[in-house]
This record gives sequence, structure tokens and C-alpha cells, in this order.
Amino acid sequence: MQQEGTVKFLKFHQGSVRGVAFSPRDRYLFCSGAYDGKVNLYSAQRTELLMCYQISTLGNTRNVNAVRFTSDGSRILASTTARRLAVIDVERGEQVMSYDN
Repeated sequence: MQQEGTVKFLKFHQGSVRGVAFSPRDRYLFCSGAYDGKVNLYSAQRTELLMCYQISTLGNTRNVNAVRFTSDGSRILASTTARRLAVIDVERGEQVMSYDN
């Protein structure tokens, strides 16, 4: 019997998961953002964590409240409770720019 609803991926977060987004270019690739300040990238096909990125500025962890892929799937946009928008390059696994409001 096939199990549905089993959480295999989001256990990699230490805080409440606030957002999940699926890649527009790879149906098995998705990301999540949580109140632990992390943005995680996963492969559902291989059932593994591919990348974990901690959003921080000057030593202060930022709580992630939403994530979204860009239309070409090359970057992840992550917004924080501190009104910051971080842009993460999916291939390199690093923040390429950020905007504070």
C-alpha cells in the first residue's frame, strides 16, 4: 500500500516552514523556507537535500517567510520577516544579491 502525506524533506528545518515552491524547469526540484532562517533545495526524485542556505546579515539570522523560483528556475527569491529579499543562485548555492526595505 502506498503511503501519502509522509514528510521526508521538511524535517531538515529547525523552525516552522513558511513557504514551499517548485522549480519551473525541473518538476522534481523544490525549495522551502522557514523561521530558522534557512532556504533548502531538494530533489524529490532522489529524495535528498541538495543545498541549505542560511540567510544572515551582520550575524543576525533572518526568519524566512516566503520562497519562490524565478521564471527560468535559475534563482530563488526568499523574503524575510526583517523585510529583506535575498536572491540565491540555484547552481552556485550562494546569495547573489539582496534588497532591504
